[in-house]
Amino acid sequence: MGAEPLIKEPRRIFAQHPKDRRPPPCGDEPAEWLSSFLGLPLRLVRMGGTYQRPNLKRAAQAGDVVTFADSCPFLVLSEASLADLNSRLAVPLPMNRFRPNLVVAGAAPYGEDAWTRIRIGDAVFRSAGPCARCPITTTDQATAVRGKEPLKTLATYRRDPDDQTDVNFGLNLIHETKRGTVRVGAPVEMI
Repeated sequence: MGAEPLIKEPRRIFAQHPKDRRPPPCGDEPAEWLSSFLGLPLRLVRMGGTYQRPNLKRAAQAGDVVTFADSCPFLVLSEASLADLNSRLAVPLPMNRFRPNLVVAGAAPYGEDAWTRIRIGDAVFRSAGPCARCPITTTDQATAVRGKEPLKTLATYRRDPDDQTDVNFGLNLIHETKRGTVRVGAPVEMI
């Protein structure tokens, strides 16, 4: 190969999870191929089969699972919420800084905070509570430079009332129907 590896030191991505909640490895052959290709000692893991990682959010119910996401499979954020935040910042931020997989137009700023159940197309989602934002949101994706925003500004008006160390922006969702189609431009219905 000859190229310098992108990652200098091996990392245990699932080391923070208890051993009984770590996904199983795919075996030696995939690990050897991946390690050879990337030039690092690696193990490939997978979700599925008998491995299930329960969703630990307060609003989760029996059978709600999450795969490789931090806490929830879906995050909704309204364009109006981002516009309100950007009106408070010296330099506006793009939507992708917050990594939502559902972006809604036409809602009031922070209107998503009050949603308990919504339907988009034939998929039904249940609120799993607010999304407590992590320091990744302070990293400029184009330069990899980390700053203080947007957490510094969000902390002035978006602290979680139950845990003042959390700063919320967006709403975590659990997919109740476990299947369905969501299309760009589909209406969002409160149910």
